[in-house]
Amino acid sequence: VEQVGLGSVRVGPSTVGASALDPTTLDAENVIVKFDLFKTLRTFELGLDLVIVEADGYLAQDIEKGWLNYVFPEQEEREESRFSVRLDEVYLQESQLTLVPLPVPGEEPEPIFLENVVGQLALDEVSVAEKDVFAVRFEIEGDPVKGGNIGLKGEVQPMEAPPEAEDGSEIAFATNLVVQADDAPLSDVLSFTLSTLELQTNDVGINAGDVSGLIDLDFRPEEEVEYSGALSVDAGELTTDILPLPVKAIRGQTRFKDNLWTVDQISADYGLIDAIAQGQIDFTEGYYDLSAETKDVTVAEFVETIDLELPVPAAGVFDAVARVDGPLDKPIFTGLATATTNVSVDEVVFDTASTEFQLQGQNLFLGEISATPSVGGSVNGTGQVFLGEGSPFSFQFAGRNLPANAIASLYGADTDFQIGRVATDTTVVGQDGVVNTTVEWDAPNAEYAGSGT
Repeated sequence: VEQVGLGSVRVGPSTVGASALDPTTLDAENVIVKFDLFKTLRTFELGLDLVIVEADGYLAQDIEKGWLNYVFPEQEEREESRFSVRLDEVYLQESQLTLVPLPVPGEEPEPIFLENVVGQLALDEVSVAEKDVFAVRFEIEGDPVKGGNIGLKGEVQPMEAPPEAEDGSEIAFATNLVVQADDAPLSDVLSFTLSTLELQTNDVGINAGDVSGLIDLDFRPEEEVEYSGALSVDAGELTTDILPLPVKAIRGQTRFKDNLWTVDQISADYGLIDAIAQGQIDFTEGYYDLSAETKDVTVAEFVETIDLELPVPAAGVFDAVARVDGPLDKPIFTGLATATTNVSVDEVVFDTASTEFQLQGQNLFLGEISATPSVGGSVNGTGQVFLGEGSPFSFQFAGRNLPANAIASLYGADTDFQIGRVATDTTVVGQDGVVNTTVEWDAPNAEYAGSGT
């Protein structure tokens, strides 16, 4: 005891130690016990408030009891006394707190460190199942060491346990928890929230990003957790086994009600390609229902992003629209890419060019490739590219009604005879920069008609 006054008692360094059942610890530099002495003398009721200053707390999520790994005590029966004593409120000031969410099984936990922590906890005596127990209201906020602010606010209300309660207890607890983030680290907020919802995953890694918004969670005995809210993300970055490159510069807003998430609009960069998406993600049924678009993507940007070596020079600018469907761990991107400028391939210029595409995992399928050379004729085809080591690819093209003499002149080859319109079937196969091309041609209207390979 360091100081005693008419309305308070100041205690020096104090510790609440961990036990075999609860790893929670709290080391405080000072604890101030406040009370109203004159009110106590009038009413014979001693209400105590605790002010905990410069504390260093540690709170680990329990696999069964979650974050509230604490048994709220029933009111003990005491011998009748002239004075009744109760703890009313607890205040936390100028403190630090370490939160340890449950990790994915088999992995090490990643703590969340909060500084400048302030908080308040209030206890209210209530009667449930003919027993006197405590209801709890709490509010706490702090600054993550990575930046921003995180606030937690809620209440724990005792209630009669449902008949199907597994532990056979008469009293259960209903909890409401509101998580408020203000430019807080995306990794910290997701780690805390996903572990609270028992949705931990190592399929996605969060490398960067800030998040603001609110998440409202309701826990009821023997029921699924209900949650809702809205979040906005800025400068996010994530990695996933689904894609070989990280997704960067994630920015946008999402709303959610339980496991149905509505993406109002979100933008992101994949390699040198930036895209915008909106739609829904259903975590209960496990599927995507999103639309996406990207504009002004050059051939050079696309080729560098998928790490592909083209057999000949190519240039052009494309827009693309796509649907994102399929299961959460295997999304399918299906869409159409259309050239918005002339496209050049080697020495040939195309007035129009488009292709349907489908991306499944690391396999990119191109179908209904269609292009119109400026000199006339048409080219159609299909192709497949593996977005992985070696970038193996194969394309099949069918050229029809192509003006052979005009195309030959593009390469500086002037013929003394007319070849006329030709048909070609071309196969291009490549891997690790090695390309093989096979062309079958047919020139039935040439001065010297012929065909070959």
